[in-house]
Amino acid sequence: MKYKIYKLEYNNEVIYVGYTTRTLKERKRNGYKYIPRDILNESNIILIEETDDISRERYYIEKYRIEGYNLYNIEKGAGYDKALYYKD
Repeated sequence: MKYKIYKLEYNNEVIYVGYTTRTLKERKRNGYKYIPRDILNESNIILIEETDDISRERYYIEKYRIEGYNLYNIEKGAGYDKALYYKD
């Protein structure tokens, strides 16, 4: 399956990284739980890459956080094993 890894930019700042199998326009129109509607309406959705590897979403989330962007992403991204992170 091909995944579209994308970013949302607002005022030339990356604010969110995600993936979808739909068109980017459909994905943006669906809305986001943690992004205020006014910011979402003013943001641009930009394709980063198309891939079979869903974990590339996680790669880009980490990349943009390291670069200092304050992302709205709550999760660490697809392919992240929470069980390994939350060991007792």
